Amino acid sequence: MRIGVAMRCQTLGIARYLKAMLPDSQIEGFAQLYKSHPTTSNLRRLSKDYDHFICCEPAGEIDLQNFHYYPMITFNAFHPDIIYVKNKDSSQYTEIHYNSFIIAECFRRGILERFVTDFFRWEVFASLGYLDRWSLEANSLKTQFANSKSRDSFRLLFYRIKRAGVFMWTLNHPKSFALRDYAVVMANEVFGRSLDFESVETQPDTLSEVRWPVYPGISEIFDVPSSTEFRLPRLSSNTFAGAVSFFYGEYRRQGITPSNIELLTSPELSTRFAKFI
Repeated sequence: MRIGVAMRCQTLGIARYLKAMLPDSQIEGFAQLYKSHPTTSNLRRLSKDYDHFICCEPAGEIDLQNFHYYPMITFNAFHPDIIYVKNKDSSQYTEIHYNSFIIAECFRRGILERFVTDFFRWEVFASLGYLDRWSLEANSLKTQFANSKSRDSFRLLFYRIKRAGVFMWTLNHPKSFALRDYAVVMANEVFGRSLDFESVETQPDTLSEVRWPVYPGISEIFDVPSSTEFRLPRLSSNTFAGAVSFFYGEYRRQGITPSNIELLTSPELSTRFAKFI
């Protein structure tokens, strides 16, 4: 049986689990498929080469029995400070896609590096809405699953992964146990298995090289350990000061200035942030 998996950055983890549960199957991953902006016709043509094709890309009008839409697990309640940033002049994203709103906003306002860490505190987090993200993110995830084959299994899946504590490394990088449970749901729904979650051994984590901390002040809301560890390409820091220095340096190196930096988030955040300056 040939199985195609196109789940963006979650492809490798899910494919490994499916291979462990379906050892006689040939499983191929398409982690970079989204970069080609696949059309409905392209997805239809690609999926026809497989007995089953599991994909997080919008399915459109694809009604093939072998095409299975499953959304990525995205959840930003643990890491609400993560945003994407662009250079307005070149329209290019930053080389490292994850950015801190607080750091980027301070850079945009010309605030000196040594003062930026003062904004990583509970009062600022509360004003920015960081402490109220759980329901918003949970409802968003539920909506994404509503149109997938897992719409009936979402409640069980979400209950299992949330009771384990912090189940995300970043906003779209689930930890291995979360991908395991998701892959078990897929195996049971798509391939007619009757697997228990605990019967599947946890595989090595495929997304742990990139980590964003659960800030002190936010961690207490979820009763989980706090952290200040930033682990990104070219950055390994256990302090907010180290992260500030890194991002300011990266913006300058990439030709980003306070006048051309574009924060891809709601302008309302900047308004709320302004009262602390």
